[in-house]
Amino acid sequence: MRFNRFLSRTLHPEDRLRMSEAKGRPLRVVSGSWISDLVTLGKAILLCDHCAHKFNYKEAGYVVVRQVVPGYNYVISKCDGCKSNPVQCTLHQKRR
Repeated sequence: MRFNRFLSRTLHPEDRLRMSEAKGRPLRVVSGSWISDLVTLGKAILLCDHCAHKFNYKEAGYVVVRQVVPGYNYVISKCDGCKSNPVQCTLHQKRR
C-alpha cells in the first residue's frame, strides 16, 4: 500500500484500481461521437443489445468477444452508448 499525500491516507490496491477506471461518457456528449472517440483510441467498447446493432464493428476494425469468461457471452456493466446501468453488454475489442 502506498501513501497518497493528497488524500492523506493509505490507499488500498482496490482503491487505486477504482481511481484509474474511466468515468464514462461525459454529459452533453453524443453517444455516437463518444463511441468513435473510443474507436480512435483503440479502447474496448461495452454495448447493450439496443446499442450493439447501431455499431458497425467490422468497419471499425473490431471483433466481438464471444466468450469473455468461460461459460458467459456477456458482461454486466454500464453501456458505453446509452449509459444504462447495469445491463448485459457485449464486449467489442480492437482486432489485432
